[in-house]
Amino acid sequence: MNVHIRARKAGLRGLPADQLPVVAEVMRRDGHLLIPIAVIIAALLMKYTPLKAGFVGIVSVLAVSSLRRGTRMSMAKIVNAMTEGARGALGVAMACALVGFVVGTSSLTSLGLTISNNIIEISDNNLMLTLVMSMIACLVLGMGLPTTANYIVCSTIIAPALVGMKVIPIAAHLFVFYFGIMADLTPPVCLAAFTGAGIAGASPAKTGLTATRIALASYLLPFVFVYNPMLLVQDIELKELAILTISAVLGVIFLAVSLEGWLFRPLVPWERLVIGIVSIVSIHHDILLSVVSSLILLIAAVFLKKTTRDPTGRPA
Repeated sequence: MNVHIRARKAGLRGLPADQLPVVAEVMRRDGHLLIPIAVIIAALLMKYTPLKAGFVGIVSVLAVSSLRRGTRMSMAKIVNAMTEGARGALGVAMACALVGFVVGTSSLTSLGLTISNNIIEISDNNLMLTLVMSMIACLVLGMGLPTTANYIVCSTIIAPALVGMKVIPIAAHLFVFYFGIMADLTPPVCLAAFTGAGIAGASPAKTGLTATRIALASYLLPFVFVYNPMLLVQDIELKELAILTISAVLGVIFLAVSLEGWLFRPLVPWERLVIGIVSIVSIHHDILLSVVSSLILLIAAVFLKKTTRDPTGRPA
């Protein structure tokens, strides 16, 4: 939403309709290349190990690509693909090997249990304080780690603290995984932002801060997962789930509006402040707050639309 609103604010437009690829034509020409994805999913559902499912997927790529002349792989292409695949796997393999030391040390020395107990003790059994401390710990532990290693470390060391505070396991693990991954966007070690800055030739520091601002809603949603697991499809009550989902979506949209300072027209500072505060409240897990804040946001949208003026200065 931040990117979309910024693009609208700058007057950017998408490709003309006549330049867009035709889905039917693309599927007719290359649709068979989706088959290996289905093969991997089917292999996993058939209880194959991830390693065996990956191998079956690779074999299916070779078989399926041979169905059409345009996608058929020569021996040189196969060797090159295997070489690139091996190179790409080295970084993850080394990281997972090193993570094995971390997990092993944590298990043998009870480091993970000790840290979890310390977090609970310092927070004095206050769930919000425990979540904030866990968030900071995950942002630190997740620095520079690839996704798989990131989750293993955070779930081993931090998740037990949340489970110890009676947070349901799926919410606890998603919480630590979420913030472990957010380390890639959070300064000072925001590798994803630094990579993007290198590609764009932009300032790494400014890119990291901008990435954090754009992804601000992502720092709030994990807390909602913990306080209301219904958003994770747990203990569903359809009426409440509908309200929470709508209010959360509106909150994310209008938080982007506040951060970018534009919706139909530029926003003045007090409008940005009010919309920002109400949008954060709408992401709250309380049903009454969700309903009231959602209504305020919808009224704000109507107000901004009504006060929009065209280039001649007349109301749009």
